Amino acid sequence: MRIIIALFIFFLSIKGFSQSGNEIQDLINSSIENHLASIEKLIEKKAIAVDCLDRITIMNNNMADSFKFSEKLQKKYNLIFLNYQNFSRSDLRKGITTLQLYPVVLKGDTMLITIGNVGFSKKGKKTFLSYGSLDTTSKYTYSCDMKQWVLVKIEEKGL
Repeated sequence: MRIIIALFIFFLSIKGFSQSGNEIQDLINSSIENHLASIEKLIEKKAIAVDCLDRITIMNNNMADSFKFSEKLQKKYNLIFLNYQNFSRSDLRKGITTLQLYPVVLKGDTMLITIGNVGFSKKGKKTFLSYGSLDTTSKYTYSCDMKQWVLVKIEEKGL
């Protein structure tokens, strides 16, 4: 009987962890979508080039290996993870603009997910990163009533 109860608790905990992982992945996808919407606003204002959304490169250094883009994002944008082999040497020397997920901040019932534009260039064996051109922070608050994270505010910094 104890074995059956232990197995039951074990399977419930596995199911709970898989749901929370999917929920965080959904929040990150939503935050990427918020950041790309900010870029689209800048394109409409003619503050940045129109072709910057043709191919969107994302650094995967702060993302789980199992992270997948949502179908909605994949249908709307051409998203790829940064892979040096996808770019010519001259492109890497000139520099490419990538998106990066900054570390997620959790304070009580509030979660802050920031996606930022990062300039990436490579000269020889040295890698150079330049931060700060545009960051979008999505602020989520956990609602106990709805038992889910709710988007409260989108804050844009930079351009």
